[in-house]
Amino acid sequence: MNPRSARLAVLTSGGDAQAMNAAIRAVVRTALHLGVEVFGVHEGYDGLAGATERIEQLGWDDVSRVLDRGGTMLGTARSTAFRERAGRRLAAIRLVRKGIDRIVVIGGDGSLTGALLLHDEWSQLLAEAVAAGELSAAEAERHGGVVIVGVPGSIDNDLPGTDVAVGTDSALRQIVDAIDALEATATSHQRTFVVEVMGRNCGYLAAAGAIAGGADYVLLPETPVGPDWQHEMCTLLGAGRAAGRRNSVVVVAEGARNAAGAPITAGEVRAAIERLLGDETRVTVPGHVQRGECRARPTAWSPRSWVLPPHVPRSMPI
Repeated sequence: MNPRSARLAVLTSGGDAQAMNAAIRAVVRTALHLGVEVFGVHEGYDGLAGATERIEQLGWDDVSRVLDRGGTMLGTARSTAFRERAGRRLAAIRLVRKGIDRIVVIGGDGSLTGALLLHDEWSQLLAEAVAAGELSAAEAERHGGVVIVGVPGSIDNDLPGTDVAVGTDSALRQIVDAIDALEATATSHQRTFVVEVMGRNCGYLAAAGAIAGGADYVLLPETPVGPDWQHEMCTLLGAGRAAGRRNSVVVVAEGARNAAGAPITAGEVRAAIERLLGDETRVTVPGHVQRGECRARPTAWSPRSWVLPPHVPRSMPI
C-alpha cells in the first residue's frame, strides 16, 4: 500500500510511564512526515472496545510541548471489554470504519499481549463482522490485514527483546533521588531506611536503584532468599555501622520473595532490623511518585528555559 494512502492509530495502554508522550510525538510526527494520516486512541483499548469510541485525528501541533510531560496525553485504562472476543471484534470494526489498519501500541506486557491477540484474530474478526452485517465485504477486503507495532512502555522493564523500556530510566531516577534524599536524614539521626520500590515481579528497578543509590542491601524476586536471610542482612548492616557508617538503606522490590515463595514486605524487613540490631528504622514507599515527571534543571538548551539557542526560530513548535 502507498504510505500516503495509509492511516495509522496510536494508543497507550496499561500503566502510564514517563516518556510515553515523547513516544506518541515521535510516532505522530514521523507518520505525518511520510504523508500518513494519524489517529490517537484515547483511554487505551477502551477507546476501541469500550461503550464509547474514542478515536481522534492528530496533527503536528497536537503533540507540541509534550516532551517533558509525564503520563500520557492520550490517557490509559485497563480495558475489560477488550479482553473479550466481542470487544476485540468491536475494536476491529471501529478501526476498519475509520480506514485504519496500522496500529502502534505503547505499553507493557498485557498491552502488547492484547496487540498480538488482535493481530492474530484480525481476519476472523472481520469475517464475523461481515457475516453479522456489521461491515461490508468490500471494507473487510480493503483492510484484510493489519500491521501492529509494539513499543515497550513499562517502568518495570520486564519485557523481553528490549534493553530498556520507555519510562524505566525516569522511574529509576525518581528512586535514586528518593534514596539520596533519605540518606541525609538517615545520617543525621543514625537511622536505617527501608525503601520499597515498584517493579511488579521484576527486580530491575530495585537492583539498579540500590546500585546507583549506594544502598546497603537489596531484596529481589529473581534471587529468593533463604530461611536465615534476616540474620545475613543484619550481619552485613551491622558490619557497616561498625566500620563507621551513620546510616543504612535497604531496598525491597515489591515482588521480593523468600525461597518458599512467600512475599517479603518492607514491614517485615523493618521488624527484623529493629529486633536484631536495635536500629531506629523507617519505611518509605515512593509508590506512584516513580511514575511521575522528572524535571531537569532549566538550562539555556532546555525547552523549559526562557533562553532558546540562537539558531532555533522562536515560533518553532517543540
